Amino acid sequence: MKAYIVLIIVLFSGQQSWSESLLVNTYSVISDVYADSIPDGKCLIKGSVYMAYSESPVNKGYVSDLYRMKQGLIAGDGTYQFLMDAKTTKIFFYSPSHGEILTSELIFQNKHCITIDFITGEESIAPIMVEKPVIYLYNHKELDVHLSLKPMGPMVFSYPLYEEGWKVKVKGKGVLEVKDKLYPYLFWEGEYANLDFVIKNGGVEGNYIKTDSTVLFLQNVLTKIGFNSNEMTDFITYWAPRMMQYNFVTVQFLVGEDYARLIAELKSNPKPDSELRVFMLFQGFKYDASPNFLVEPFFEPFNRKGFSLVEWGGAEL
Repeated sequence: MKAYIVLIIVLFSGQQSWSESLLVNTYSVISDVYADSIPDGKCLIKGSVYMAYSESPVNKGYVSDLYRMKQGLIAGDGTYQFLMDAKTTKIFFYSPSHGEILTSELIFQNKHCITIDFITGEESIAPIMVEKPVIYLYNHKELDVHLSLKPMGPMVFSYPLYEEGWKVKVKGKGVLEVKDKLYPYLFWEGEYANLDFVIKNGGVEGNYIKTDSTVLFLQNVLTKIGFNSNEMTDFITYWAPRMMQYNFVTVQFLVGEDYARLIAELKSNPKPDSELRVFMLFQGFKYDASPNFLVEPFFEPFNRKGFSLVEWGGAEL
């Protein structure tokens, strides 16, 4: 009787370990064959990217060598294909919604076609808060302004209250008057179902930092972007403590058209002589993730003149 009971326990334990062994965020080399049609010194990399449990294709992202010299964008059916140097030793997959998968060192042979599938977790659908977009308005003399905001997700809070727009009297030194009350800026927040790092120019234009340098990093970047000392202080005192909860963070700044396209459209009457809209996305890590998908960002100089509008906000991914 004892032997029978032990056998049942062993079988149940085996089933449990099998269910937990289904791997995600990994890759599989499916095949490696010689193909004379491939140019000398090159190898052809192709395959599929799909989610482990549903087996649905991932159709947003790319597969690349470590230096992003060659890369294959992932098609709608989750497939990719690209030629690369046969001397390459590692490749990686990246998608804003699924993160990064880096291979170990592989042997890519000359004139070979290698099929590699990447298997990742399910796409996150948790809503993300678009936090504290604040709008500053400046003019050398009093000016009546009407602002109309169109967020890409539902607005959940505003101060002063947004009622089919804000009717604002811009006073001296950046002071705003709305319905006989004074404010340093206009404030709103929203909730978005789909927000992630943006792929541009062969990668994510952003930075990866150890958070003990957060304040210095933000001072340098915000100076390049064109913030004044007051805007910089407001930004850093809000976001630096949030970022420093982690040991490492990946950071991307969306500026100008990217802000309007992905976060919110903003119309002002009269139109500003100069406008700067900046939105920061960041993702925190406890351990060093050393991402390969980042490319160095470039920020156009901001020429602050006349009636000017500055807006900043952010979100933690």
